[in-house]
Amino acid sequence: MKPKRTLSGYMLLVGMMGLSIVGGALIFGIYSALVKTQVTSETKEVIKPLEGEINVDLLNKLNNRRQFSSSELEVVITQSPTPTPFNQPTPTLTVTPTAAVSPVASASAQTPASPSGTIR
Repeated sequence: MKPKRTLSGYMLLVGMMGLSIVGGALIFGIYSALVKTQVTSETKEVIKPLEGEINVDLLNKLNNRRQFSSSELEVVITQSPTPTPFNQPTPTLTVTPTAAVSPVASASAQTPASPSGTIR
């Protein structure tokens, strides 16, 4: 006859298997983070290697360019004269009423009374 396992033996077995699964997942996460590159494909397209070529003509042009002294660069800034307005007469506004204003409303503008005599 087979000997019976106790409940604590099964708990020990399940615990050991659980720890091994968690440990394996942890080790896999660490390994994949170490192996994975941080440079994306978008960054690879943007990054370009520098060329080690020096343009000698450009350096010669820089050496031969004109040098200005501080006296040549000194500029006197003056204020421009303000324009004066022409001597024109200023227009005046005059208001003339075209029609007489009456405070009484016409019959067509009055609201009809309701049958009960109150306004709703």
